Amino acid sequence: MTETENLNKIYEEVVEYIKSQNLRIFPGKLTLDEGFLNQVTWSSESDDWKSFIEIAKEEGAKTIIVGIDKDEDEHTNEIGSLKLAWIKDGVTYIFEKQAEWWIESIKEEHEMKKPPIAIRYGVEEQIPEEVLKEIQSKDENQLADEMLAFLSKEFPEANMIGYRNTELFWEQKGIHRWSLEPKLRLKIEKVEAIVRQKFEQERLKKEKERIEKEKELLPKLVEECLEWARKNQIKKVTKSNIDYFLIEKEIELTRNSRDALYNQVNFKLRTV
Repeated sequence: MTETENLNKIYEEVVEYIKSQNLRIFPGKLTLDEGFLNQVTWSSESDDWKSFIEIAKEEGAKTIIVGIDKDEDEHTNEIGSLKLAWIKDGVTYIFEKQAEWWIESIKEEHEMKKPPIAIRYGVEEQIPEEVLKEIQSKDENQLADEMLAFLSKEFPEANMIGYRNTELFWEQKGIHRWSLEPKLRLKIEKVEAIVRQKFEQERLKKEKERIEKEKELLPKLVEECLEWARKNQIKKVTKSNIDYFLIEKEIELTRNSRDALYNQVNFKLRTV
């Protein structure tokens, strides 16, 4: 029996076994955005998918995500990749098995996408010499300040810094990190670490300032929400009621302030 036949057969067995454990199957592709979910991957040395499912059930999982990928060319209708996953407390647990031909095809595709570059001591020749000198001459904090200014201008509403955002900064300078020597790649990583730290500090500072301003508005909002609740004959407001009230008032509050409004209004509805 070939690896491909094994994978097709395993898929059928997996589906049957999940159902036998009274677990639900969610068919689909698992897309993971770095920075939002922690991931734990089942050891590639073990093919024990039954234990993976049993652990999920013991940990309280109700649903197993089952995703498959098939080839559209040489291996038509043959499963090349099988992925199982379940989520608990913000952590995604993943089991993945791939056919040999699938792994090889991914490698070939990756090689084909690589741009032809000439490298001299780890440095792409098409990068202008003055650009390399600029990166070498400036320290990490100088470059971090430049990146923050760029991100502030190009992505003013962003509440986080993603990989693509930072890559755009380097690309507009004419730099591709994978073509640099290790020392410069390390410098770039340090610059981005500084940027993320400063960005988060600034975000927390703005959030704190916003919360302080909202505290001043809260007493008035509590009274207005009380009047609104009584007018609508609501004896206990829900968080959806609070959201609807704020929409009517065309006011946006942080989560902390919304929760405070919710708690104070309900307290007064009970006691007044």
